[in-house]
Parts: sequence; C-alpha cells; structure tokens
Amino acid sequence: MTFDDQDRTKKLVAGHPFKWRVVPGAKTLIDQLGVKAYPTFALLDSAGKLIEFKQGLSINEKSNALEKWIEGIIAAQNK
Repeated sequence: MTFDDQDRTKKLVAGHPFKWRVVPGAKTLIDQLGVKAYPTFALLDSAGKLIEFKQGLSINEKSNALEKWIEGIIAAQNK
C-alpha cells in the first residue's frame, strides 16, 4: 500500500519487479493501521484482512528480506 497516487505508483512498480500487488491511494488505510515509519509493509489476505505488518524491510533484490518474511508467514499459516 502507498499513499502515492496511481501514476506515481506505476513508476515505482516499473522500477522494482514486485511479485505482489501495490495498492495506490491508500492513505486512509495507512492512517487506520497507525503507520508512522516507512517503509512499512502490510500483508493482506484476498479478503483484505490484515495478516501482519512489518517496518523497515528492504525491497532490495539482494536481501530478499521481504519475500522471506512473506514466505515465513504463509508457511506458518499452512501448518
């Protein structure tokens, strides 16, 4: 999720090969979650329910920290 508008978000996504959907214009939801620091990542299920969120993860391809975080959550839910 980002507070940025759709055009700016498209430019961001074009520069990073994310494997997930980035939701533009989500300031209201960001405020509801109480996000105060960036980057903060929120993992939502297909119904839009918040599963977990984490601050400070890197989106750098070399670290894969974000993908590892997501994979860990999914693995824990499948147990």
